[in-house]
Amino acid sequence: MMYVRLDDGLYVVASNAGAVSDPQWFLNLVADPRVHVELGSEEYDATAVVPVDLERERAFGQIAGMFPFFAEHQAGIARLIPVVRLEPDELIG
Repeated sequence: MMYVRLDDGLYVVASNAGAVSDPQWFLNLVADPRVHVELGSEEYDATAVVPVDLERERAFGQIAGMFPFFAEHQAGIARLIPVVRLEPDELIG
């Protein structure tokens, strides 16, 4: 899964390659926001937080500025593409 480091946070974008529906993994995160993150030798438990309103717009705008294909995905669909911030509980290793 593609992730984006933004400010001091780690984000994933539920674009589903511009599909009209949210990806299943996003629906799973909404149902149970507890996740385990593994990035190279770093791993930790985290909580998936879905920013809304201005916070979502700011994050999506910055991410789409770095990766324009996200803006293209959003332009082609009616649903608002969710952004998910992975809030670490504590570092494990």
